[in-house]
Amino acid sequence: PNQWIPFAEQIGAIHPVTLWAIDRAAQDLVNLQDATTADVTVAVNISAQDLAITNFDLEAVDCARRHQVNPTQMVLEITETAVMADKQQARVMLDKLRGHGFRIALDDFGTGHSSLGALVNFNIDELKIDRSFLTDIGQDTVRQSILRAAFALGTALNLNIVVEGVETGEVADWLKQFPGLYGQGYYWGRPAALITR
Repeated sequence: PNQWIPFAEQIGAIHPVTLWAIDRAAQDLVNLQDATTADVTVAVNISAQDLAITNFDLEAVDCARRHQVNPTQMVLEITETAVMADKQQARVMLDKLRGHGFRIALDDFGTGHSSLGALVNFNIDELKIDRSFLTDIGQDTVRQSILRAAFALGTALNLNIVVEGVETGEVADWLKQFPGLYGQGYYWGRPAALITR
């Protein structure tokens, strides 16, 4: 994905890929719900180019409804760099998507040039702290301070906070000091084969 997604964006072919991903995520969500009793949500990355499509919100809703999935069970992730490309356009479309019930996550928080600006300018539901902040988290006091500050900021803004890239028990244990923090990473599960009905 690190190679072909930027290429798809460069040639203007990313939007059909996004719609396929939302549709597939909705389909997989139904299968996951059948396999567990837990509440399940799925997350899909979207592109700044998707936010420029006038009826993107309706297309996303159609994907969810096709599989009888409530949009509240889906999180659409956008990077801070992408939302800052055209702030007004992004704000309008993200508000439309939230109006339909989709949750919005600011992905890779802390890696762009406009982190705080994105928090001020957009209505988001979730803050995803970039995996780079977990490097040597047990020993690196600067990274610990930054993570604590990001957690405090997200908590003050009443956001769900997710730390990406949790890959070891030691890191997961260190993160337990933050009540309500969510983690994402190989520690809990690696990519798995698709579940089909």
